[in-house]
Amino acid sequence: MGALLRIRVLSGLTALAATVGLVLLPTGGGANAADATESAVTVEAPEGGRFEGLEVTVHQTKQLRTQGVRLTWEGGKPTTGITAGTHNYLQIMQCWGDEDTGPAGPDREQCEFGANPSQPTGFPAGQRQVGFESGSRSHDPAESEYPATSGRLGFVPFRPADGSPATTSHDDPTYYNQNTTTAQPFNLTGQNGTGEAVYEVKSAIDATWLDCGGTVAAGQQRPCWLVIVPRGDVQVNGEPGANNDLESSPLSTTNWNERMAVKLDFLPTEDTCPTGRDERDTRGTEMVEDAARSWNRSLCATSGVTYSYNKATDIVARDTAQNYSSGGTLGFASDPAEQVAGDKPLVHAPVALSGLTVGFFIEDKNGAPVKQLRLNARLIAKLLTSSYQVDVPDGAESDNGVPRQPHVADNPRSLVDDPEFKKLNPSLADKFTHYQHHPQGLMVSIDNADVYRLVWQWLQSDKDARAFLSGTPDQWGMKVNRYYKALNLDSGTPLDTFPKADESKGIPKVCQSECVTLEARFDINNLRPYTNGLSNTAERVRQVRPGQMTTWDPQKNPQGLKEDPTQQPGRRFQLGLTDTASAEQYGLQTAQLPDADGTWVSPTEAALLKGAAAMKPDKAGVYGLDPADADDGAYPLTALTHAIASTGLEKKARTEYAEYIRYAVGRGQTPGLSNGQLPHGYAPLPDKLRDQARDAADALEAGAPGDGGPGGNNGEGGSPNGGQGGPGTGSPGGTGTSGLDGGAGGAAAGGGGDADGGSGSGGGENDPANTEDDLADQGNVAQTGPSTPETLLGVIRWVLLAVLILAAASALAGPALMRIAALRAARASDAAGSAKSAS
Repeated sequence: MGALLRIRVLSGLTALAATVGLVLLPTGGGANAADATESAVTVEAPEGGRFEGLEVTVHQTKQLRTQGVRLTWEGGKPTTGITAGTHNYLQIMQCWGDEDTGPAGPDREQCEFGANPSQPTGFPAGQRQVGFESGSRSHDPAESEYPATSGRLGFVPFRPADGSPATTSHDDPTYYNQNTTTAQPFNLTGQNGTGEAVYEVKSAIDATWLDCGGTVAAGQQRPCWLVIVPRGDVQVNGEPGANNDLESSPLSTTNWNERMAVKLDFLPTEDTCPTGRDERDTRGTEMVEDAARSWNRSLCATSGVTYSYNKATDIVARDTAQNYSSGGTLGFASDPAEQVAGDKPLVHAPVALSGLTVGFFIEDKNGAPVKQLRLNARLIAKLLTSSYQVDVPDGAESDNGVPRQPHVADNPRSLVDDPEFKKLNPSLADKFTHYQHHPQGLMVSIDNADVYRLVWQWLQSDKDARAFLSGTPDQWGMKVNRYYKALNLDSGTPLDTFPKADESKGIPKVCQSECVTLEARFDINNLRPYTNGLSNTAERVRQVRPGQMTTWDPQKNPQGLKEDPTQQPGRRFQLGLTDTASAEQYGLQTAQLPDADGTWVSPTEAALLKGAAAMKPDKAGVYGLDPADADDGAYPLTALTHAIASTGLEKKARTEYAEYIRYAVGRGQTPGLSNGQLPHGYAPLPDKLRDQARDAADALEAGAPGDGGPGGNNGEGGSPNGGQGGPGTGSPGGTGTSGLDGGAGGAAAGGGGDADGGSGSGGGENDPANTEDDLADQGNVAQTGPSTPETLLGVIRWVLLAVLILAAASALAGPALMRIAALRAARASDAAGSAKSAS
């Protein structure tokens, strides 16, 4: 019995330990992605080489997509010269590779380089040419693979990842050109030996020739590399650099041998959704695009539905969501849809919190990146109305001393010349005197969008900006461009677009032996072209490629305007109105804006949450921000995106869209880099907004009042927004009021809300109007999310653990109690017989 007892106890303890270990294992699919900085990699220049001591850190190397990646370095020699005699800088390029590519990185034939403008790095430091005559200072004695032949300079061909033919010349544009390449031929090092850059890496979606993240085998994605080639102060043949730029390519053997390579792992780019399953369309504002694409990829793997996202205007999103009779969809918009009399009720579920921002890429007169920029409402108004000379065709030009465009002649030449800008940014007051061309204007998208109306509301809420738009000069005498004054931007209905109203014409130039003017003209749309959306704006700011076309190309057939050269490294200045998620994606700095109190605010998560706390509901209970209410550190351009759907959709669609909403405001609010998580640039929704979204999902799934379900539409308490009960606020079948302000209770189909505001079948508990503190409280996303399989498992496993512990304890206690009873019996019975029996 003693041996058996020990076996039972040991077995019980082992089983309990195993059970505890099993229950405490993390659930799959919901793990947070590693923070970007956790995948940082630092590499050192080759030991014993000319750049020994140089260290470069790439701050994100995993879970990449098309995005900006930050690099920093130390231990370098200071860059000398920006326009001439440029020495000591880094050249960076993206290259494709394979799983078996060693730590030295890929071959030089696999690297995208050579389509960049030559200055200031000099020809051919920005090219692929490597073979030169022996007498040339660009001749590399170590270069034997691609020598000059028969008077033709040698070059390193580019071989694309898919096995397509290699390029046939050093400037072959088959795969990339100066407008599509992301190679950086010139990154300077400061006087203290340090430097930094943001490199735009591209996935297979945007650079098929590199195929980064493309599928090369089942479950295996193609890795890529960043290759950094440091350049010094001597020519490739060892001669001193003197006062001349370096005259050799980084792909030349001697330079290539000094390279540093860092492996990059990309997120899969192929659609992994199985074919033949149900598909559900979602469409609408670009403000939710990053988040929606992340959620869709995760839902594809965890549900039986394939959800797609299609960018569309808010207007289109609302229209298609309302049009349930022809299929309908789940639309994303910032402003609510108007309930049409006689139509099935609509639901509005808040799903994403982000904001608009002015992203910028600026270098000061030393070529160093500018980190902080302040822009008030009036400066933004000046930029949006083309009121600076350089923002008007030929506005800064003159004929015999007479300004060509007199309506802006008395205004500052550019933003950086404006006394107001200098007053707000005193540390930048003398940082741009080296510019050959004054800074470009503010890039904006061609789209219509609700969030653009938010910008005009902000300008109208600011007394200085409002006065400027009305025609009142600022204290330095600057006036609004007269073409914009007629638009009544100071007091009219806020626009949802950014008009380019100036009617001036400019004279293009063509330079051969000298510049000559032509009879052709360019207009404001050539000078300050629109972008194709918020993400495109952020990407073009990162590339400093505004796309202006003011140069005549006589080689065109027919002749016409061509895109101007990009700004030179060390002299770049570009602003763009984009969204916070896109600014994060492309690694842009963002301008500080003043809140309603005059406090300078950046679009941080905390400031966006304060912006949410300042939001108020409309009569339908849908929340939005009046910038005049954005005080106490609230970001004035905070925007909330709603998912909109009709309860008139067929039941299967309602159920699947309801599950989408529940996921979006549950696991989809966990910040991270993995598919299904909330991308950087969004703030997790406060608890109250998530609750409102869940109520809306319940109402959507239940369907329209009277379409079925107990109670139907009894005219009491029905709220398609799933609001919480509030005294006397029942709304029979209309849009009702949302749960955040104690609106009508009950799901649309439940109808259970009573006359005094009791909650119905789909509504929440009775709750007074929420406070700003309620909205500012994020809560715990993991605990307050919907009951997805992962969260249910998380609850069940703890219940299971408690039950198993009790069971195991009982199992262990049983033998012990039996032992005690046996001992007592032994004392009361015959010693010998009882002892034998007890054993």
